[in-house]
Amino acid sequence: MYLEQTCAAGKHLITQARPAEVGYHWQAPDGFIYHSFAHGTTGIALFLLYLYHYTKNQVYVDYAIVGMEYEISQAITADTYIVWYRSDSPL
Repeated sequence: MYLEQTCAAGKHLITQARPAEVGYHWQAPDGFIYHSFAHGTTGIALFLLYLYHYTKNQVYVDYAIVGMEYEISQAITADTYIVWYRSDSPL
């Protein structure tokens, strides 16, 4: 039962994936594209990887990979660090 509901959530996330210049991202209800785990593409990618682990459905790992390709493409070098803005918001 829980796996079915979790897979339904994963399928919904896949339908919401949007192509970017590199990879895919997901837009939050507020219209922003967030980075990292809490609201961002990294968290969605990790969720999809867990789904793949339990289902062995290749589509989940495929979307996880393109999600992380997007996240990596958004990295910014600052001094000797690699950082990400919280979102695509200008604030």
